[in-house]
Amino acid sequence: GTYRDLPPESTSGILNRSFLWWLNRLFHAGFRSLLTVGDLDVLDKPLESAGAAEKARQAWIQRQHPARRFEFPVQMCRALRASLALVVFPRLCLIGFTFAQPFLITSMLNWLDDPSTALNDGYGLIGATILIYLGMALSTLSYNHMLNRFTTIFRGAASSMIYDHAL
Repeated sequence: GTYRDLPPESTSGILNRSFLWWLNRLFHAGFRSLLTVGDLDVLDKPLESAGAAEKARQAWIQRQHPARRFEFPVQMCRALRASLALVVFPRLCLIGFTFAQPFLITSMLNWLDDPSTALNDGYGLIGATILIYLGMALSTLSYNHMLNRFTTIFRGAASSMIYDHAL
């Protein structure tokens, strides 16, 4: 019923979203023929400008007077804080994996330098390497995806507010 009307991004599982496999159908259709508007999926509900523009409009009405220098971006981020918060977790994961890299390299060099270390330590280092670099790849992918979604929502709300203000 209701799930059939949703875009594939909304109904995809964690692996499908992590590796962006939900886009393969669109790529395959574009490879076979020219894409038309009818080939594209419907927009995800949070990406529609109407809801985000209303939140931004309410935040703008409640702003402080007189306006500060960066009042518009501050109020937009306040209005869209839920979408902005979704960007934070993948970025924190990416920072954590990036900081874990030097510790991994130090552990590897210490393991290679000491001939009395156990073979199981080497297997642990292989597992840690896989975990860190796969984690970096997936958190980068997720961070960029969430950041692009936030940017799209921000632009839609901003252009709607500018349009309303101009008219």
